[in-house]
This record gives sequence, structure tokens and C-alpha cells, in this order.
Amino acid sequence: MKEFFDIIIIGGGASGMMAAIAAAESEKKVLILEHNERLGKKILQTGNGRCNLTNLYMEQECYCRENSGFAMNVIRDFNQQDVMSFFQDIGLMLHDRGGYVYPNSDQASSVNEVLYLELKRKKINVRTQVTIKKITKKKPEGFEISTEQGIFQCNRLILATGSKAYPKSGSDGSGYELAQKLGHTVMTPLPALTSLQSDFPFMKSVSGVRCDGLVKLLINGEETIRERGEIQMTDYGISGIPVFQISRYAVQEICNKKRVSCILDFLPDYSEMKVIEFIRKKKERKDLTMEEAVGGMINRKLSSMILNYLGYPLDAPAVKLKENDLRAIAIQLKNLKINITGYNSFDYGQVCQGGVDVKEINYTTMESRKVKGLYFAGEIVDVDGICGGYNLQWAWSSGHKAGKAAAQ
Repeated sequence: MKEFFDIIIIGGGASGMMAAIAAAESEKKVLILEHNERLGKKILQTGNGRCNLTNLYMEQECYCRENSGFAMNVIRDFNQQDVMSFFQDIGLMLHDRGGYVYPNSDQASSVNEVLYLELKRKKINVRTQVTIKKITKKKPEGFEISTEQGIFQCNRLILATGSKAYPKSGSDGSGYELAQKLGHTVMTPLPALTSLQSDFPFMKSVSGVRCDGLVKLLINGEETIRERGEIQMTDYGISGIPVFQISRYAVQEICNKKRVSCILDFLPDYSEMKVIEFIRKKKERKDLTMEEAVGGMINRKLSSMILNYLGYPLDAPAVKLKENDLRAIAIQLKNLKINITGYNSFDYGQVCQGGVDVKEINYTTMESRKVKGLYFAGEIVDVDGICGGYNLQWAWSSGHKAGKAAAQ
């Protein structure tokens, strides 16, 4: 038995639900096919379960350099203010934290709930736990989707299947193969917001430490990008928002066999001279050890790790420190260089870089330039943003544009 719909959306995540809602505005018969047992599973994980759904600061620099222009052309037609108005209109109270927009409940489940209710209100059909076996392009137009739950036909098809990031949420990358079989080019998917691994020998001694700092990414010894924020030290390397922000470029260059390293500045508000003066003043006290003299600036585990790295005994009298010792310590507190040897896998990455090549998509409609009636939305497209609600904004904007265009 075959069922017919005007528009079928494969993928019931953020972009898929938004596409369905936008398409249903034109009273089209819409179906969402989702392989999870429920819709919006990944939404529940975003923002540590709080769902940072957009950001008031929305500029081209917030998206990956290669495709930032494409992203902003799509976003301008359904921007952060439009997203906020949309969610308020369907019953979600919002809260702005310094430009980062969250549901006022601080619960990602609230976002899912209002989307569910809107799908229900618009009488959008939903089928869950569906595995796509094959998509066939029909002539002169339309598509036939074969699944273990039957065959579905439609005039317009939207692929909103997500990426390979965080597969526990159902993002298994299956949409890439569907896109390729329909004639599209898929740029190699790689983690984009993820932690970085290092062979620096003292990592385990500072595992779990968090501190405000500056991270500089070096490729073959040359600085390419820097970010400031809370750095998280782990037993395998470094994590935290500033590390996530630079990770896409680190991952790319690791895959290109380049020499990748990071400079960590644990005292970005202080010059080397100020750090030297601080230690010099403390060491004048005759009763302090080296560990105590260097303590009081940053987390004690970090300052002690620097001393160990330089070979100074922690319990030695601080008065033994000479001027060249003070400078050596200050340099490492502000310029600790660690080699980056790898990165955490898709299992831990928040989003992907890579996906369907934007050159093959019309940004005014999100329709394929190669297959008439085929549209794309969300993470399946080669667009990724920095942390701060930008990847969800892309999902909402691209989903809205795809759904609206497909309905027309």
C-alpha cells in the first residue's frame, strides 16, 4: 500500500520539525519520517539540557569561514528575532542571558513540548522508528520512499536527517548516503565542536581543573585563531567552550597531517612582568616554599604543574628562585605550549563540519540545484557555527526556508 503526501520530511529534529510547521502553513499534507522513537531527541541534549536556542548577536563570523556567506543569506530571511517571535507565538517564554536566548524554564524539554503541540495543532503526520530503505526520483516529478513501514510518495522531499555528531541522539549520518544516491556531493564529515587530545605529560595531574584563560591555535608553528573562556583540563587534553570554538580548525589540520599545537595563557589579564612582580614579592617572605610562592594566582594544581614541568621542587625554599627562574615560570603560566595529537570522536562532538556541498543548494529556497523538488535543512548541510545557539539558529532558519519553499 502506498500513501501520498504533498511534502515529506525525513528527520524529526529541530530543522525537520520547523520545516514541517512552515510547510503546513500552506495547508499542505505533510509527513515527518523519523528513525528514533520520538522527535527532537537531540534538542534535549543541547545547552546541557537547557537549550540555547539562538543568540542576539548574529553575524557572518559566527559560522565556518568557508560557508558563512551561504549561512547568513539563509538566516537573514528568518533571523534570531523571527525565531524568538515564533517560539513566543507558539507558547514558549524566553529568557535572554547576555544575548544567549534560552527557554525561561531552563529546560530543553519545554522547546520540544511546544513544537510537538504545534505539529499536533497543524495536523502534521508523524511516523517514528522508520528506516529508509530507498528513495526513488519519479518522473516527471515527485519521490517514492521505501521503508519497512510501507511506501510513501510525495511531490516535494526535504532531507533534514542531521549529521554524524552525537550518535546517541540518533544522528548516525544516514542522510549523507541518501543525498549521495540522489546525486549530491558530501564534503567529508568531521567533528566541529569537540575536545582536543594532547600528549603533554602532566595532564592527569590537573584533570578536572577549570579556569578562565586564552587558547591560541598554532598550525605548523603559526597562530591561526585564538579564543578566551573557561578552559577545562582533562586527563587526555583540553576541553571547554574556547577549545570547542577552535576545534574545527584543529581537526581539519590534524587530518591534513599538519603540526598542530596550542598555547595556553592562564593569566590573560596580566603581563609577564606583572606575574614576575607578584612572585618576586611573595618569595621575599623567608618561610614560603616554591609551591606557596607561585600559588594564589591560578588554581593550585595548575601552578604546581608548571613548577613540576620546569623541574622545580615544590617544597624547596622560594628564596632560591632567581630572576631568570621567575621569568621562566611567568612564561609558562602565560605561554604553556602543548602538542595536539588528536580529537574526540563524533560520540562527543556537538556538531559536524562537512555535509552536502552548499554549491549544490539554492540558498533562496534550500532546494537542490541538481534534483528538482528536493530540499535540505539543518546539519546535513555543510554549515556549522560556533557555540552559543548558532547551530540551532541554522536549524530553525534552514528548516523554515525549506518548508516554506517546498509548500510554494
